[in-house]
Amino acid sequence: MKLKVYAWLDSLAELYPKNVTTFIAGYSHLGLPLKGIRIQLKENATRVALIDSAINAREWITVATSTYIANELLTTKNETLKAAAAELIWYILPIINPDGYNYTFFVDRLHRKNMQVNDTVDCSSYTGSNGIGTDLNRNFPYQWMASGGASDWPCSKQYAGPYPFSSPEARAFRSLLEGIGENLQFYLTLHSYAQLVLFPYGHTVDPIDNYYEQVSIYDDWVKSAYQTRLVFCYELRDTGTYGFLLPTDQIIPTAQEALASIPNVRPLQEQGSGRLLNSPPPKAAPGISADVERLIYKGFHKIEQQNRIPLR
Repeated sequence: MKLKVYAWLDSLAELYPKNVTTFIAGYSHLGLPLKGIRIQLKENATRVALIDSAINAREWITVATSTYIANELLTTKNETLKAAAAELIWYILPIINPDGYNYTFFVDRLHRKNMQVNDTVDCSSYTGSNGIGTDLNRNFPYQWMASGGASDWPCSKQYAGPYPFSSPEARAFRSLLEGIGENLQFYLTLHSYAQLVLFPYGHTVDPIDNYYEQVSIYDDWVKSAYQTRLVFCYELRDTGTYGFLLPTDQIIPTAQEALASIPNVRPLQEQGSGRLLNSPPPKAAPGISADVERLIYKGFHKIEQQNRIPLR
């Protein structure tokens, strides 16, 4: 079967042949492609931004948000966003978990994991958060099963798999990162729900590099393996009223909230600098670097009315 999102990605490549190409990072357990798009607006751009979503199948709002961002990078009339879009090469992977995502449309709306059957335990009687599959968000090697937040029980919603990279989807993501390599300057993974901004590392409370402690094993691995300067996980709307079943009238506002931070992640031209443009940098709050403070207070959850980007 062909996911409708993939057809939309193909249409972008057809509309913008000079700037957009599609790619396949790999294939899922059931053989579906992990398809994304690569956007390059400036010929001499070398630094890379990566945005992904739907590693957890039930988080539909993340797919809507990542595709909204892709569309705005190409069509915006906002000069600040235009400049940010041209500064980097953008890889956008809307559905890391296509098997599970497809399953939520036709069988179980709240399924979380992929569809990889465990041969030792029958989880078919479980549904929703639990049930068959591996939690792809726990299937990466950094601090794998070293602390709380993951399970070795195959029917758990947080089953980490029998070993790191046991899932083909995680291996496909690894291959994508290996191809990008040290050019990766900004990584954003979209999740729901809670309305939080999270940063690595999740296994320790010790402050690291240019941000302070929060959780997400998945982006921890990206930070650890590639030393990417700016790594964030956005937990999108809401805070629990609707949860994963977010009403359609909240799709655009949610996507706009995530988009609002994008102009603030342009790296300085000097190689190796982790500061952001629009100097001078702000004075950071205790325990929070200038990088993070700028992102939060000038971006996420702060959309100035004059900078709102209309739905097209």
